Amino acid sequence: MNVLARFTLEREAFTLRVDLALRAGEVTAIVGPNGAGKTSLLRALAGLERISAGEIRLDERIVDDARKVFVGPKDRSSGYVFQNYVLFPHLSVLENVAFGLRSRGAKRREARQRAERLLLRMGIASLAARRPSSLSGGQAQRVALARALASQPALLFLDEPLSAADAETKNELRAGLVERLAEFQGCCVVVTHDPIDAMLFADRVIVLEDGQVVQDDSPAGIASHPHTNYVAALLSVNLIRGSASNGVLVQQEGAVMHIADHSLDGPAAAVIRPEAVAIHREQPQGSARNVWRGVVTLIQPWEEQIRVHVQAEPPMIATITADALAELALVPGSDVWLSAKAVDVRAYPLALPSVGVQE
Repeated sequence: MNVLARFTLEREAFTLRVDLALRAGEVTAIVGPNGAGKTSLLRALAGLERISAGEIRLDERIVDDARKVFVGPKDRSSGYVFQNYVLFPHLSVLENVAFGLRSRGAKRREARQRAERLLLRMGIASLAARRPSSLSGGQAQRVALARALASQPALLFLDEPLSAADAETKNELRAGLVERLAEFQGCCVVVTHDPIDAMLFADRVIVLEDGQVVQDDSPAGIASHPHTNYVAALLSVNLIRGSASNGVLVQQEGAVMHIADHSLDGPAAAVIRPEAVAIHREQPQGSARNVWRGVVTLIQPWEEQIRVHVQAEPPMIATITADALAELALVPGSDVWLSAKAVDVRAYPLALPSVGVQE
């Protein structure tokens, strides 16, 4: 089942505007900062919230037009996994998974048999008689997913499916979820704040900021061509935007960045990985085309290295070793010089997707 969503959703001071076409057999990840509208989008698609204007279609069928037509979740052939899983506490695991089938008219015995087969296929048959209160976060996630899949929905919605899992089981759950989603033949939409999940699960990544779609691309496209500072920070890279011409990227503030691609002409963005930014206490003398001054604002551990945030024009994050930190004697407030080679500045044309909303 394909989804066409062209709508506005207004809630108090917040407005969400989208124009999306989602395809069967495709996993779409929705990412964005807190308050961007991710869960609101998911709930509107699932029929848990009514839109304010526009329409949502499942294939050629209108399921919400903000006026006369509204089809609820039960009749949209959808499964939904909530952040906190929302399992029925008074039902066993088996009864939870069979619930969706029973609500759609399946006989009790048929529903239980189908639920048993699904639990077995997902490797959690041993949990069948247990109540939700006795489950770990990882077990509850598997049960919630099994319940959503039991009725063989055409649409599957997952809201932060790994957020309640502890760190020790998250990788195992992630691998299991990747396998389940690869088997799912319908249209799947996953809301996540974790870039690893978006890159692993999704065929397509949609970035929401302030209720607007600011980027819509494949995981590889998002990773190599971030369009906003949020996306760059999510992927832990430095982003510079401006206008390119003859191997130079000029920012709106007037700062100049030399790039290796001399063919770019017009609005463009450039990405510099933190490990490609060198820090010096004195003005460097060398081959680097890009050299600029700044002030250290934050120093923080990052995996096995150190991230140094520098207020400069443009602002930068650099990655150095602990030994380099000690040798440079860096503290917040230190005056520094930064350098980056033009070949380490990956530049590309910048064109944001248009957002047309049917009012």
